[in-house]
Amino acid sequence: MALAEDRKTYITLLKGCLLLLCFTYIAFAELCYYTFGENLNAPIIMNMMPNNNMIIVITKFIFIINLVFSYPLVIYMTNQILEAYLFSSWKKRSKCRKWSKNFSRSMVLASSIIVSIYFADTLDKVLALTGTIFGTAVVMTIPTLCHYSLIAETRWEKLKDEVLIVVSIAVSCLCTQRIISTW
Repeated sequence: MALAEDRKTYITLLKGCLLLLCFTYIAFAELCYYTFGENLNAPIIMNMMPNNNMIIVITKFIFIINLVFSYPLVIYMTNQILEAYLFSSWKKRSKCRKWSKNFSRSMVLASSIIVSIYFADTLDKVLALTGTIFGTAVVMTIPTLCHYSLIAETRWEKLKDEVLIVVSIAVSCLCTQRIISTW
């Protein structure tokens, strides 16, 4: 929000983007469920769709575009956090710092490639597992903890936060157990 040009429309734009994203995920999940039923046993995009259908080819192409544009966003944040930790005390604009940052970025990229190759057969399950653990924490647990420690004043508000924290941890544990049991 601090970097936005027009801070007044930022909240509206953020809500619109989140609603569109939520609608897209729900619509895609519903479409897959109604198309394939409960018998999904492989990643949908890569293994279960017929390769000769034009809609499927377009869907795969859109999926590839999604990966091409989302990967740099994730790696950018990883590099920013790592560089703030490693190079914050280094002299700015020095060649040593510049090449060390480039080396660090290359190592982040290389490590992600190595992990992807190593987990290639189970990458969908690894992504599901990390999404379950970290997604639940980011969406449910962390905001509730922030509300509990910063805003909640009455006992009723704190009790609701405590219940939501317990529920979020239970959801994370149940989803994690479900993913691990399919391995």
